[in-house]
Amino acid sequence: MPRGDAGERRRLKGHRRGALLTAAVVGAIVVGAVIDRLPDLMLVPRLTDETQEVLIGLQIARGQALPLVGVDTYIGAMFSYLLAGAFAVLGPRPETGRLLVLGFGALGVVPTFLLGRSVGGPGGRGQVAGILAALLLAGSATDILVTSRLAYSNSLTPIFTTTGLWLLDRAVRRSSGPSLALSGLAFGLALQTHAAALAVWPGLAVYLLLHRRLLAGRWRWLLAAAGLGVLAVANVLAFNVIHGGATLNEILFRSSDYGGAPSAGLGGWADRLAVLLRAYGLALGGRVSEYVEPSALLTLPVLAYAGLAVGGLVVLARRREWLLPLALLSGLLVISLLNARLEPVMARSRHYAQLLPIGFVTIAVALTALGGWLARRAGPAVAVASIASAAVLLVTLSQVELYAYLADRLDRPEKNNRALIEAVDAVIHDGQLDDRVYLDDQLTSGDTNSNRRGLRDVQFMLTVLGQEYDDVNVAQQPLPVGRSAGASRRVVLSEESVGAAAARYRLVPLPGEPGDGARIRAFRAYSLDAASP
Repeated sequence: MPRGDAGERRRLKGHRRGALLTAAVVGAIVVGAVIDRLPDLMLVPRLTDETQEVLIGLQIARGQALPLVGVDTYIGAMFSYLLAGAFAVLGPRPETGRLLVLGFGALGVVPTFLLGRSVGGPGGRGQVAGILAALLLAGSATDILVTSRLAYSNSLTPIFTTTGLWLLDRAVRRSSGPSLALSGLAFGLALQTHAAALAVWPGLAVYLLLHRRLLAGRWRWLLAAAGLGVLAVANVLAFNVIHGGATLNEILFRSSDYGGAPSAGLGGWADRLAVLLRAYGLALGGRVSEYVEPSALLTLPVLAYAGLAVGGLVVLARRREWLLPLALLSGLLVISLLNARLEPVMARSRHYAQLLPIGFVTIAVALTALGGWLARRAGPAVAVASIASAAVLLVTLSQVELYAYLADRLDRPEKNNRALIEAVDAVIHDGQLDDRVYLDDQLTSGDTNSNRRGLRDVQFMLTVLGQEYDDVNVAQQPLPVGRSAGASRRVVLSEESVGAAAARYRLVPLPGEPGDGARIRAFRAYSLDAASP
């Protein structure tokens, strides 16, 4: 046997062993990410207008709709059809939407690893950078509570944008036409999830111009990338042909007056950029809060994450690795140009969530560069121990923020979904789906739910479960309970309406309902003059 052949086989065997080990490590990080995202999935945060997007998926699953776009015209229908598939697999469960984005959030570890490995450097340095970036994303409080929990279409934007960045970097490094074409598909799918995916595109265009000589012979692949990108949003384009540019009209309207906040144009752009930079630093550091906290910039987690991210950008610039700096700069400039709704981190970080994996990759680049410096001066053992300790510390800091937020929200009934879930479970298990449930219209009160969506949230959960319901003013509208001993109706009441309802009906708490003092209650209502059942 020739010696060269044996050596080559040993090399290939070692390469395969290393690849399997890396795959096992990344797989373990994905599993860990799932485990870290599951606790209190439906309890915290409170349900938001994500429920509107989930209901579109439910309509598709029930054969009631076949939309081209999502809840807004600048969102494609892909997420809605993914939800429909999830409902087909999981059944009519209110948590289906959050389970779907949890899965995509955890899987976002994979392209984050690949991007980190690609830009992190050759050989083992790139592998380490990829693993560090994957760990930071997996343990990020912001990614866990926003991107991996709120059932919005743009919760999927980061996984596709990150995949596109990896493929584009790979295309340039390896002069790979197929990678270039597939990057177009990935960026098109990102655009399908939300128009905000466009924010990084100016940076990508500059990057391609910088490498125009390298790509000079790849025009067919560039056209293929453009074609696949167009194909990825064909449904949105078809919708706009039918409805005369409705998407652009809505984007312009939202940018000029989003929720009553003027948010577009050059006027005030610098101020919005400063706000976004602050919010981005807080989000990277896992400072999850429902309040605007400028002083939180000086906390240890935020300083550590933000400082390392800046350091990583410096390292990439010195290496003339411009993809991530350009994508990040482009994203920050465009988002702040068009959007003023950037704080607090909960839950407005979704507007720039696609930039978070970029930040984690730059942090990983900084750590590996620091590790190389330590290895040259103090030896490999010190470098490995230091970088491992730094990674553990960073993830721990973000996890501390996560569990502090969860503990606070779970301790405040108006800030979580526990009473809502218990009340809905009680009415579902104490009657038939075609026997109507009556919902107190005062559930919209801020005393019931601090985001004033209590009634909408109950309606959402009952709709998913197939329970028929009507809304009533219990103080003024009579319930059709009848006068016989067994005649009754299930009612869901706000705490402030229990007294008014008790003056008109005999209320019997349903088994498992939240109980005295809860902001949402569930009862059987009997006529006052009916005999005891």
